[in-house]
Amino acid sequence: MRQGSGIGDTGRQLRKTVARALVVFALTLTGGACQSAPVAGGSPPLAAGTAGDRRDASSASAAMRLLPAETIQQEGDLTFSADGFAPSETVTLQVVLREGDPPTEIWRAQVDDGGRLLDQELSLPTWLTSGERTLELVGETSGLRASATVAIRAKERWIEVSGYSVQVAQTLGFIAGGFEPGERVRGYLLSQPDVPPEATPVLTVETDRAGNTTWHEFEVPMVSAGPYRLVLVGATSGEQADRTITVEPLHPQLELEPWSGPPGATVRLTGRGFLAGEAIDIAVEGSDQPVATVSADEWGNFWSVGPVRIPHEAAGQKVTLTAIGQDSRTLVNVTFTVWDLHPWLELDRYAGYGGSFVQFSGGGFGAGEQVRVYQAGVSDTPVAVGVANPEGRFWNVGPAQVPVDAMSKVSFVVVGDQSGERATVSFEVLPLPTFGQGER
Repeated sequence: MRQGSGIGDTGRQLRKTVARALVVFALTLTGGACQSAPVAGGSPPLAAGTAGDRRDASSASAAMRLLPAETIQQEGDLTFSADGFAPSETVTLQVVLREGDPPTEIWRAQVDDGGRLLDQELSLPTWLTSGERTLELVGETSGLRASATVAIRAKERWIEVSGYSVQVAQTLGFIAGGFEPGERVRGYLLSQPDVPPEATPVLTVETDRAGNTTWHEFEVPMVSAGPYRLVLVGATSGEQADRTITVEPLHPQLELEPWSGPPGATVRLTGRGFLAGEAIDIAVEGSDQPVATVSADEWGNFWSVGPVRIPHEAAGQKVTLTAIGQDSRTLVNVTFTVWDLHPWLELDRYAGYGGSFVQFSGGGFGAGEQVRVYQAGVSDTPVAVGVANPEGRFWNVGPAQVPVDAMSKVSFVVVGDQSGERATVSFEVLPLPTFGQGER
């Protein structure tokens, strides 16, 4: 009897050890969504290679089988059973809300002397948000773990966005929930209260087992600035979730180099705040066509575009230059101040004999324009030709010869080809010297 009793005790102990090594964690939705009875006396062994097969790092013999998990409402009641833990040890139920975050404890209890939890009921805490959540039981003494994934459905539809103020062509991100599990959800960007039948969605996404979407992003289309609603519509349920956002206008800037100068001056333009990569037309007041087209860089900027010429006939005026985005239709204006012209002309010498040679310098003309010097009242053929610099000045044009037979003052006039401005200067002809009788 003593020997037989020992063998019986050994068998019972072995069965207890095997039972403790097999863990079953079954979730049921109150009301019968998933009817899983608590498992007593251990679980059947797992088939090799099944999806539920897992070995705990703390025990080579530990194993667990997951039963199919259904959905449960936020703040709903959870029923579960488990066994295989150490006798009478404390176990905690915990959940990871976000990947990479430490687990948060939901509940704790003590298992019986057989290492079991039978028909445990728990109301989910209000802070446990919707989504597919992995719940895990952890034995504080044995280190054994049992886990199952449950789909927690939101009590109402919701949507979160990456920002409430965006610009066209920028990326807007969102995540939403409260729809039917596995439902296709269409997203619309609307300026009106209802979704018109002909509306085209900006994107279509699909919900998970909890009726939530993952994080999605889309590019805000080319729409006018103003308030809009991001509306999500379930294709099956017809349910909607929406969030109001504001599409802000672009605020481009334009700079000139230089900001003022003579008629005909050339400028370079630098712009910021356009759409990335869009073509931008540069226009000058008075011109029907763009004078230049440039592509913005990846940040919506362009640099030192030009040269762009200011009209020669704009002396004393303000000329508007405009940059227009071809895609965004956004425009920005700047003003170039054109100097009033006050031409002048000077000689390198102002007196001499007939037949002398002179050179001309002057200013107050259009930038880069050609200037022609004439002997006043004599001929339409210029005696000298030059080109004004970007400031409208020129130096040492010529030489031109004073007529040999000139007996008095000779006048010269310079005329700008584009501006038509003119200036005059005079050369004093000196009398030839006379010699007395007998002088040689």
